[in-house]
Amino acid sequence: MQLLPLWFALRFHTTAAAIAPWFAASQLAGLLTIPLVPGLARRLGTARMILLVAALSTLMLAGVPFAPVLPLAGLFYVLRSAFVSMQWPAQQSFLQGAVDPRVRGTATSVALGCWSITNALLPALAGYLMDRSLLAWPLGLGFACYSAAAIWFWLMLRHTPLPEETATHEVSADAHGAVEPSAAR
Repeated sequence: MQLLPLWFALRFHTTAAAIAPWFAASQLAGLLTIPLVPGLARRLGTARMILLVAALSTLMLAGVPFAPVLPLAGLFYVLRSAFVSMQWPAQQSFLQGAVDPRVRGTATSVALGCWSITNALLPALAGYLMDRSLLAWPLGLGFACYSAAAIWFWLMLRHTPLPEETATHEVSADAHGAVEPSAAR
């Protein structure tokens, strides 16, 4: 994804001034979707919500190289960014809720390490492919990697409920009228 501005310039023979608004819009779209995350996670369950937005963001990524004009490719990218921005907070919440509190730091470090390795290695491969005018290949490989990650996540964690998704909460009041939540199983 680091070379995407260059990809847009090469694919559509355009300038940074023409590309910049699409990247700004992608960041704004991502910001605007974040408030939707808690409601979707409650309604769908966190694991299903993560899979849904991962699938949608991956499909939007797949559309970028097939777009015949910059505005359509830009729109696919903006939508992809919006879905990815929804995925990360839910994924971090899921990880923290599913992992023993004593190893949360380690789990987060491993997850970040996996992300960092791919972000360190894949730009070199993408640059190599783009230098040989194989412009669709980097996005195709990105699609394959994101698809594999989403499928792996679903297969490995779909049956891992978070505590807040399995307990029903009821509210009781003490003698002074103070409300105290308690979990009932």
